[in-house]
Amino acid sequence: MPCTPTARPRYVPGMDSNAIRSAALLDKLSAQVPGVIYQFLLRPDGTSCFPFASNGIVDIYEVAPEEVQHDASAVFSRLHADDLPHVAASISESARELTRWQCEYRVQLPRAGQRWLRGDARPERLPDGSTLWHGYIGDITAQRRAQAADDVDRAELIQHQPMHRQERVDHGGHGRGGGVGRLQHQRAHG
Repeated sequence: MPCTPTARPRYVPGMDSNAIRSAALLDKLSAQVPGVIYQFLLRPDGTSCFPFASNGIVDIYEVAPEEVQHDASAVFSRLHADDLPHVAASISESARELTRWQCEYRVQLPRAGQRWLRGDARPERLPDGSTLWHGYIGDITAQRRAQAADDVDRAELIQHQPMHRQERVDHGGHGRGGGVGRLQHQRAHG
């Protein structure tokens, strides 16, 4: 299936009023979604494109929808080098098995720098053997940073916990210098 400009909603002369309303509705709805809603097409020869991508693709990959309408290589060039093999393998598996594609991965963007993304899409096989996904990709950088901060806090807490346990054991379970440990000392020496 070729990726054609007509796959993206556009107002062209001769469109009937239902088509115009549908295109306008899709534009309005997709503008409200943080991230990108899209169609991703993988052809039998291994080439790919985004026949439809909302304008949110500018925030997600720093590319315009028109730049990837015929060739998705501009998006793949943004993937973090360490994550590209995993993303490619997950797409191949989803295409082969026709299973839901879900993936978290990093991109390296010219302006925004490194960002974390999460994608979710459902595939369908087309008559020509291509696979077409309908999906959503969102930026999860803030969640990843919060998770990393929580992990650091948890590690620090665990690091300090054994010291507190040992302190309780050394002092009879009642803190420094008091309780059972002190009482036992007084009885023995007192």
